[in-house]
Amino acid sequence: MPLRALFEAPTVAALAKRVSGAQTAGQVAAPLIARASREGVMRLSYAQERMWFLHQMDPKSAAYNMPFGIRLSGTLDRPALEWGLNELSRRHEVLRTTFVAGNGELRCRSL
Repeated sequence: MPLRALFEAPTVAALAKRVSGAQTAGQVAAPLIARASREGVMRLSYAQERMWFLHQMDPKSAAYNMPFGIRLSGTLDRPALEWGLNELSRRHEVLRTTFVAGNGELRCRSL
């Protein structure tokens, strides 16, 4: 479906009707998105490039930090906490990404 369909159907119900109609007419056939290789170094996204650039301008800035505290009560289940943090890191590549600068280029590597 064209992008303009999102704007032409002002409600979720109207958009669902457009999608259903397109499916019935056989017009919805999107190719599968191939998974990109994560081996070696990769080009940064535009957001990552912006973050790196701003860091170069002011390395001491805390613009991308969102500090907050949470008070928990009760007994801490350390194995559950460790499992949860490991799962979070496993599922979210950005938490395993490092920046690599060299040869006039900035790249990233997923650990």
